[in-house]
Amino acid sequence: MGTWWAAVAIVVVLIGLPLCAWALTRNARPPRERSSAPPGFARVDGWLAEHYRLSAVERWKVEGTIFADATKLEDPRLREAARGLAAEFLAGRIRPIWLVRQPSWLLSGLGLAYGVVGLLGLFIGHGRNSLVTTFYVVLGVVAILAGAWVTFFLAPRLVRRNLVRLRDSDAGSPAPTQ
Repeated sequence: MGTWWAAVAIVVVLIGLPLCAWALTRNARPPRERSSAPPGFARVDGWLAEHYRLSAVERWKVEGTIFADATKLEDPRLREAARGLAAEFLAGRIRPIWLVRQPSWLLSGLGLAYGVVGLLGLFIGHGRNSLVTTFYVVLGVVAILAGAWVTFFLAPRLVRRNLVRLRDSDAGSPAPTQ
């Protein structure tokens, strides 16, 4: 009889979430047309199309190897586009792609979920399973810190190192067509 509030909370969530979603989206405008670029790559896509006159498939290939090894690109024109794009990133004329850091944000979100589960277990169980809930909270804090470390320290350093390598490989290549 003491857990009736849990059943009420479940019913409220099961009914309330869909109603909130419906209320928020019923007057929403239809989505705009999608560009050929994956999310987060719009500026990069536009720059490659403007400076190197690449097709959509070629731009995707270049975008996919920006943060990897440009030698995987067999076409010298695509390698040169990747080098030019790396130079633009390093010069600060194009902002870095946010999508690179998305997995670390996922890790931080998972950590937040673990922390919430641990705290809910602590409150619902009235401290009976404190070792398990402490484990979840500690796991959540560690995952949040790991995600933040990857997002703000590791990913930018690795991306910059890869871009410098990409820019400096075969430095005597021709300039882009404008």
